[in-house]
Amino acid sequence: VSPGTMHEWRLAFIDDELAGGIQLVPRDLRFEGTVDLPSMGLGNVFCYPANRGQGVMSALLKRCIADMRELGIAICLLGGDRTRYGHFGWEHCGTQRRLSLSRGIKRHADFAPVSVLDLRTWRGDEADTARMFAAYHALPYHCARSPELFAAVLQRPGQVVWLCDDPEFGFAYASVRGRELAEYAGDTPAFDHILRFVLANGDSGVNLPPRTNNGELEELFLGYARSFSVVPAGMGLVVCLA
Repeated sequence: VSPGTMHEWRLAFIDDELAGGIQLVPRDLRFEGTVDLPSMGLGNVFCYPANRGQGVMSALLKRCIADMRELGIAICLLGGDRTRYGHFGWEHCGTQRRLSLSRGIKRHADFAPVSVLDLRTWRGDEADTARMFAAYHALPYHCARSPELFAAVLQRPGQVVWLCDDPEFGFAYASVRGRELAEYAGDTPAFDHILRFVLANGDSGVNLPPRTNNGELEELFLGYARSFSVVPAGMGLVVCLA
């Protein structure tokens, strides 16, 4: 937690001792490049064991809902237990496709392998960051992030950001966490290079939006899909759509 993000926290105290807290994370959503929906994510929820069962989380959630209404937030998203958050109005909402990706699907395709020398990893270079920022915000649906937040998200522990920057194929990037593709954007031929490199090291998974929201990159993923399923995207609370 930095001093600049402390305003996102709602904290509960009992007898002047910290008992629990919730972070309200701004994550405004943008659809089709024209519709902006003020939204927040609810995360980093905690309550110390000695304070559980005393209504701490109930009070915090009610405070969060009241604050979001005052701030003009439309929707709050989270991943959590329906038996807990459902009592306060959160429900499962939306769907996403879960794809299992394998290079074996393309084993008869006629293209040259991609080596590590054809790509590079992002190491915080400002010029690369600006190009990734532009590519991400060109997606028809995304979270509207500030440049600072965009870079911070890609610096989370446990992930590698691969870049393809080629005069012939264009520019693309992908954030990979373990065997998961967490984020991606850019030119389709360049991203295909990254995907082929990632899959050469083993099968991977990715979550995609519903078919009605397919773009070129999503169609590319389908060409490598060994299997897929449709699952809930998460939980949402409609705070106010006025």
